[in-house]
Amino acid sequence: IVNFSDSRERSFELWDEIAVRETISAGDSHTVGLKSDGTVVATGKTRNFSNISDIDDAIYIDIFASDILVVTKSGKIVSSSNSTEADFASDWSNIKIAYQDSSIIYGVTHKGEVGVAAYEGNYQVEAGAWKDIDELYVESDFIIGRKYDGTFISLSREEFNGGSPNPASKVEDWTDIRIYD
Repeated sequence: IVNFSDSRERSFELWDEIAVRETISAGDSHTVGLKSDGTVVATGKTRNFSNISDIDDAIYIDIFASDILVVTKSGKIVSSSNSTEADFASDWSNIKIAYQDSSIIYGVTHKGEVGVAAYEGNYQVEAGAWKDIDELYVESDFIIGRKYDGTFISLSREEFNGGSPNPASKVEDWTDIRIYD
C-alpha cells in the first residue's frame, strides 16, 4: 500500500490508474483504490494497514469504517482488522469477492458459495447456505445475492426475526438488471 495522505497532489496522481468502479472503496475518513498491478493506494486518515501493506496481487477491495478487506489472486482474504471475524475469514480459500459490514465479513467463492464470519444468532449467518451466488449487496439490515442465472435472493433482519421482510430487500422478482462489466 502506498499512502500519500500527506501529499494531496501525489495521491490524486495515483488515481489515474484506477479504471473501474469496483476498484475504489471509501470508508469513514479514507478512500482506497486497487491499481491494475494489484497494489493498493490509500488517501485520507489511514490506519491499521500493516497487515496489507505488502500485498501486490490484490483483485478486490472493500472497506467498512476504518477496516479494509483485500482479496488476493490466490483467493485469500487479508484484512487490516485484527478482529475474530477477520481471523476466521483469513482461513477461507477460493474467494473472488469479499464484503464487510460492521463486525461481519462475507466472502463469495468462484463456485458461488457464500462464507459468513459472524457470531451465531446473527441473521447474516443464514446467507452462508446460499449457492450459485455471483455477487452480494450488503446493507446493515439486509443482504441481497445475485445468482449466476441473473435471479436474486435476499434476507432481512426483520424476516429472520419472524417479521415481514424489509421492503428494500424485495428483489426476488427482478430480472434483466444491468450489471457493470
